[in-house]
Amino acid sequence: MLGYCRELGVPLEVEINTSRSALMQCDRLNGGKAAQLRQVVNDTRGHVAELLAESINRGALDQELTHDDRERMLEFLRQYGDLAPDLLFKGRIDPDSRQRPGHSVFRALEIKSSSQIHLQTS
Repeated sequence: MLGYCRELGVPLEVEINTSRSALMQCDRLNGGKAAQLRQVVNDTRGHVAELLAESINRGALDQELTHDDRERMLEFLRQYGDLAPDLLFKGRIDPDSRQRPGHSVFRALEIKSSSQIHLQTS
């Protein structure tokens, strides 16, 4: 096929095909069991929202937020990350998922607060 394209001068283009049903696996997450990409993406959103909400509540941002900005941001994070009223991510309920409600592939890491997360740069 590639020979014909070259011979006939047909330019090739890259096509990236992704699926939210694709499985991802990491030995440190979910007991080493594979999880669907949709669950990993949703759990990432939830945990990022939880950490940011915790930072906002602690006043840990570089500049203080106004009361109105703080309330708007927390409401956004509740919706974006599917946070519980206590601003904790307890797992997303996904009608397409066969996982039990409240299950998160990240629970295996036992991250309790943003103070336990350390970013490493290479």
